[in-house]
Formats: sequence, C-alpha cells, structure tokens
Amino acid sequence: MHNVKIFVSVTVLSFALGCSTESGKDTAQLEGSIRESLELDNRMANDKLTSSEITAAEEFMGHVEAAFENKDANLLERLSHAGGDPRGIKNTIEYNQNLMNGGDRVKSWTAKRYERPDWDYLKTNDFYPEPTVWVDVVLNNGSGDYFIFFALAPNAEGDLRSCYYIDKK
Repeated sequence: MHNVKIFVSVTVLSFALGCSTESGKDTAQLEGSIRESLELDNRMANDKLTSSEITAAEEFMGHVEAAFENKDANLLERLSHAGGDPRGIKNTIEYNQNLMNGGDRVKSWTAKRYERPDWDYLKTNDFYPEPTVWVDVVLNNGSGDYFIFFALAPNAEGDLRSCYYIDKK
C-alpha cells in the first residue's frame, strides 16, 4: 500500500514542481518539501523491516545516490556481494555506467521485506545469497522516470550488499 502512495506522491509533486513558475526560491522550497515527504514515505514503507535493516538500507542507498551523482559504476559494483560471474559483473558495470553517463539520478526509493518475484527468469536462475531486503528505485534522466531494483542481503559485517544471479541446480 505504501509503495502506491509513494509513486502517486512522486508523480503529483513532480508535476507541481514542473508547473512552479513563481521563483527559484519557491521551487527550492517545494523540492525540500518533496524530499522530506519521500523520506517520511520511505520510512513508512519500511514498516516490515527491522530498525537495523532500515538503517542498513538507508546507508546502502546513500552510496547508490553518490555513485549516480559521481557517475561511478564501479562504486555500485563494490556494493555487491563477491562471487558473481565476471561476464555478468562486466555487463552490469557497463549498463550502470551508461545510465549514469545519460544523466540518470536517483529520484526516490522504497525498501521492503524481500518477496520472491514471480518472474520466468527465476525459474532457471536465482539470487545469491538469498535476499532479505528489496529496494525499488525511481531513476530520472531529465526526460522521465523509470524503475530499477536492488535485491539485497547482509554480508558478514551486516552491511547490505546487492545479490547476483546464479543458475538453479
């Protein structure tokens, strides 16, 4: 339910931002209000996560936001669990770098308890390690919004890291 609320809030407030013609100051105030609202909505959507998982998701997404701001796809890769297929790692870095070079930035995100998606791909493949947290991310490149996700599991230190795909046995 909260995910829908966040999406509607982002859409409505983004429209309001685009229509604001008063002044740059008004736009900056509206942007601040939007960010505060999204942060509150993010925490509300996290109600099924423990407080330590919420903190870990906020920390993880802080790094993701920094990676997009700095156009550093290698930083995103360092946020992944070790052990993925080198070809998949290379493809993921190239894909993320293309997004970043195209101007994509994190607009908003929502973390929730992981529930296995009903995807055909997951009939022959799986995430490794088993995710505990799912993060839906809205990216914007200046021309529109679209979604990516992170399936996350804690590492030995308790930090959330991206899971990778493996073939089912």
